[in-house]
Amino acid sequence: WAEALWHLGRRFIQVLNDGRFIAVHGQVDNRKIAIVDPKTRRFRDVSSNLTQIDSTFSVNENHAYIVGGGNSLPQVLAEVDLNLLRVTRHIYETKIPVDASYFTKPRQLTIPGNNGRKVHAIFHVAHNPEVKHSGPTPLLVMAHGGPTDRATVFANLEYNYFTCRGIAIVDVNYGGS
Repeated sequence: WAEALWHLGRRFIQVLNDGRFIAVHGQVDNRKIAIVDPKTRRFRDVSSNLTQIDSTFSVNENHAYIVGGGNSLPQVLAEVDLNLLRVTRHIYETKIPVDASYFTKPRQLTIPGNNGRKVHAIFHVAHNPEVKHSGPTPLLVMAHGGPTDRATVFANLEYNYFTCRGIAIVDVNYGGS
């Protein structure tokens, strides 16, 4: 429900006029926007095609504005109707020069690590709609540069370069991230 506190401009929880609040939760490969009612201690997820949501959003009366995307969807600025509990439109969408069918469908992995710690990673399968892969593929292991940063699942042209050429990628979210 939160990230490192020193990322400028991030909002992990935004209180709404009626006392509920909006927040982001979920695993790294399937983040969700939630409207939480602290009185009932229940929350409802907002209907959305976004699977990666930045903890950067703003609220204006009955709408929230968020930055999000997904494995085959580039970053968008989206409007959420807080009464309908769904994303109603994409205000701005980053254009990518590659057809979405070439993007892989990354998924989160949890691997046993040293001393019983779990290691989380995002696995990007080698994928090209024009080529059938059979058997093992080469694997590129990536590690991000900060102890409180994390790998995400936004459409990534650099990763797509490798995955559509038959090379899988595992993006490790090592301890602390």
